[in-house]
Amino acid sequence: MYFCNMNPVASATYYLRYLATARGRHGVHSPFMYAITDRVLHGQEVPAIPIERIRDSMRSSREVISVTDYGAGHNGKAYPREVRMIARCSGITRRHGQLLYRLARHLEPESVLELGTSLGFGTMYLAAGAPNASIVTLEGCPATAAIAEANFREAGLTNIELITGPFEDTLDKVLEGDFRPGLVFFDGNHTRDATLRYFRRCISRRGEKAAFVFDDINWSHGMREAWNEVRSEPLVSATADLFRLGIAFFDPGLQKEDFVLRY
Repeated sequence: MYFCNMNPVASATYYLRYLATARGRHGVHSPFMYAITDRVLHGQEVPAIPIERIRDSMRSSREVISVTDYGAGHNGKAYPREVRMIARCSGITRRHGQLLYRLARHLEPESVLELGTSLGFGTMYLAAGAPNASIVTLEGCPATAAIAEANFREAGLTNIELITGPFEDTLDKVLEGDFRPGLVFFDGNHTRDATLRYFRRCISRRGEKAAFVFDDINWSHGMREAWNEVRSEPLVSATADLFRLGIAFFDPGLQKEDFVLRY
């Protein structure tokens, strides 16, 4: 469940605020954002793909791996953890994974970057939604990455490149050369400073009319501050706050506006 990793005080405060301000699709007058609401947030069910069967298998696995965690408050510490607990409390949910699938399908990016693979559920939804795109995903933990790669093979997804190591070592190397992601999913170190650092590194290397998706924007006060700074970035044309996820769009043809959308 999403809430198992959230700061309960922060999440309750922000959720009540979200409920009071969120609009449905008929309250959105921007044609661009209406299309996002209609086709991505409330689009058709994702076709049958094996991702959730793989997740169910992971949720019942009692295998214990040594997790190297570079995320919030861990700084590269290693500790034992059951795979089933990672599957239950980490990574994107089915509902939000299907949203990623529809977003990738709607935007049709040539390349996608993900920061934070975990067991690969979000990665697989992105890869399935953009089958012609090059998917690059970064994961700090070698043991977790090995399981994710096995999951990709089981799902039959061949357009994914997984790079293992701390983001501080891998992100800049990925952004060198001609790689220009049209869709970026930030799902790694959920702290304010790290999120903004990775965000700013990706801005100058983004593809044309890119979209950046941020997970856990209400996980803590720090993450909410990071999201507010993303919203205020002059290059960001429009944003969509979905409570768990925040999406920033880069399209100079859009009127600058921040949306809180019911999902």
